[in-house]
Parts: sequence; C-alpha cells; structure tokens
Amino acid sequence: MENPLITILVPIYNAEPFLEKLFDSVLKQTYKNIEMICVDDMSTDASVHIITEYAKSDERVRLIKRKKKGGTASKAEEFAIPYMQGEYYFYLSQDDFMDYDLLEKCMNKIRETQADIVVPNLIWYYEDKKLNTGIYPLQNDYDQIIDSKKAFELSLDWSIHGFVLKSMRIVRDLNYKADYYNSDEFYSRKAFLLCNKVAYVNASIYYRQDNPNAITKKKHYFDVDTVHVRIQLLELLIHYHYNKNLIRQQWIYCIREAVAFSGQWYGNKWNKQQRLYIVKRIGSAYYKLALLSRFLM
Repeated sequence: MENPLITILVPIYNAEPFLEKLFDSVLKQTYKNIEMICVDDMSTDASVHIITEYAKSDERVRLIKRKKKGGTASKAEEFAIPYMQGEYYFYLSQDDFMDYDLLEKCMNKIRETQADIVVPNLIWYYEDKKLNTGIYPLQNDYDQIIDSKKAFELSLDWSIHGFVLKSMRIVRDLNYKADYYNSDEFYSRKAFLLCNKVAYVNASIYYRQDNPNAITKKKHYFDVDTVHVRIQLLELLIHYHYNKNLIRQQWIYCIREAVAFSGQWYGNKWNKQQRLYIVKRIGSAYYKLALLSRFLM
C-alpha cells in the first residue's frame, strides 16, 4: 500500500462562518492524496462562492450542488456515495475540523495493523474556551485492536464514535438508504460490523458544540426518527446474535424513547401534518418493538 486516495465528504448548508477553518484543516493535511467533496444543499449565503474559489485554487476540492433540497447530513451522504473515488473515506461536518496530521497517522496505522477502520480522538470543541473532554480509547490505550462485534457494541453509547477513517469497501457494502433524518448514526455504527478489526490513533477531530444553528441543536418534529434508528440497531443486535441481556437493554431503551416522544404530538408547536408524522412514526415504532419482543426470552 503506497498512498491510496482518501475521500473526505462535507455536507454544506450556509456554512460561511466555518469554511476558512474547515478548509485550512483539510487542505493542509500532511497526507496529500485526498479528494474533498462538498455537497451543497441549496445554501443561501456565500458558501457556494467560497467553495468555488477554493476549488479553483486546489483541484482536490469538488463542489456538487444539489438541485433538490435534502435537508439532512444522511441525505447528503447517500447522495454523494456514487461520486466518491477514494479507497478510504472520512466524513466531516461543515463546522468541524481536524489535526493537520490526522489522515497521515490514520494511514500509518492502517499499514501497521491492516485494520479496515481507524478511530481518532473526538474532542468537544468550543471557539471561546479550551476543554479536553471528548471520546478517547478505552484506558487511553492506542495500541489495542478491537474486533467488529465489540466495536459495534461500544458504539451504541458512543464509547467509540463514528468519525473514523474507513475502507471504501465498507461504505459500498452498507447499502446506504437515508430513510430517517439521522440515518447516518445507524450506518456509522453498522460499518463496524462490516470491518475486519478496529484500531485507534492519537490524533484528533474537533466536534463543534457552539453552533446554535446545527440541526442537532434544535427540536424538530422529525426527531422521532431517532426511535426508528435505535430499533434498526436493535435488529442488528438480534441478527448478529448478541447477548440476550444486551438485546433486552436496548429494547427497553427503545421503549423509553418511544414513550418520551409519544407526548410530543399534541399542542400548538406542530402543524397538523407534522403531528400526523409523529403519530405514525410512534405507532410504527410500538408495532416493531412488539414484534421484536419475542427475542427477549
């Protein structure tokens, strides 16, 4: 393995305040063989102009403008997969950034271990204050190797996060379908089950926490989709014959999530169509969980 191409995907929507730090972090990587695909979701600010200028000066940058609104990161990811040319893949949010040597360290770890997935540190980032909190390897052991089933189990509570460098073979095998607004959280976890093994590397991605306009910072009627994503994860636990206690714990978690969302359909916050969406999603969730309850015994 010499220097395989790495595809970096960044979904874009009104990202103007963050683009300078984002592009600085990507284009100054010590690992040079990259393509950066920016999928614009019909931005109304200067994002397209700024990205176009970067693309003019660096041929590694590709801008793809959607003609129909996607609305979510998972839609952007599904849309972009056919355009990806790399042998490895890294997902990056528009307001995040990473260490300049992150990709180089990840590729070195792949050469050393032959792992399909390499996990860097994930640091919770705030512009105006310094914090060291984040997600690190278990026992801070960067030499450990984890098998696919253990990695998936650890990902359920994000003891292992989803911002990883992974083989494009895994991305192709995911059969990505953005059925829910946060389907990316399902597929980032499912990827662990499709890998041979998981390694860690001591380099960091900085996950911004102070963007008030991030979709994860606001309440939406379609937040109820999170219940269905958890049910999909529960189905994987069953399919891969995980411990019954773990399956039972996740089933109870899904029930509690469904109950929590059940109280959100009424009132003046949502219009009639949005309330109907919530009711249908909750009804469907209870039905699926009733069917899956037979696996608890």
